[in-house]
Amino acid sequence: MAWTGDDLRNYATVFAAIIALIALFRPDVARLIARYRLRLDVHPAAASRVEVGFSNFGPTIGLQGTIRAIGTDAFITTARIIIERVADHLRHEFDWAVFRQLALSASSQQGVELASGFALPMQSPRRFNVQFHDTATAQRYNQALIDLHQLWVTYLQGQGIILANTQPGQIRPLYDTFHTAENAKIASLYQLVEREFYWIEGTYRLTFLVRTSRPEREFKFDHTFDLTAGESASLRLNAIGCLLAACNVPDVIFNFAYARYAAAA
Repeated sequence: MAWTGDDLRNYATVFAAIIALIALFRPDVARLIARYRLRLDVHPAAASRVEVGFSNFGPTIGLQGTIRAIGTDAFITTARIIIERVADHLRHEFDWAVFRQLALSASSQQGVELASGFALPMQSPRRFNVQFHDTATAQRYNQALIDLHQLWVTYLQGQGIILANTQPGQIRPLYDTFHTAENAKIASLYQLVEREFYWIEGTYRLTFLVRTSRPEREFKFDHTFDLTAGESASLRLNAIGCLLAACNVPDVIFNFAYARYAAAA
């Protein structure tokens, strides 16, 4: 069969159209391939545990480990945690808040920086030490702490005391005197904080969710952990620490529970 000039021109037009379509959709195809090629591995640090806390930041969760990209490079945009109490399916969401230093330090002041997105090349796994905050719960008792602080300021003004001129070691005894004098008002504010405490004894499911961009995906890692009655009672005492911290009492110590990871069923 002999091809005419018109046939050749028609085939050339079709071929050019196909090339144009390939060029048009190539970025989308590349993103689609990268989307399904990318995997993330998350490994808890050796001997690390889930750090469970309660403070002025709200209920908190601390995780340590290493994250690795497989198949293609990734950019981690954000991470969050969902906690579900197995007994009654109570759920709370935690947003990443701060990156903490990886090295152990003898200092009680641990270096932190605000959590933000980061590149994760395939050849460079990243160690992490992140604290997550349940800010929604914190907001429900934040006003009580603001009211307590104002009550404290009013008390100091009434006593003619300037806190900046007070030795750090004298502030706690001063606060104790204030607490006795304003016990009824402080008790009602304490109850607003304490009733938001939900770290009771039992088993909890922990879902660690990591989001990436280009490709845009969300990866899920499931664990469980248990809190004992003693750990719960220790954490509940932090409600008192919240009051102290709201009044700028120095050297407030908050308790943490360090629960063992377990694979989710």
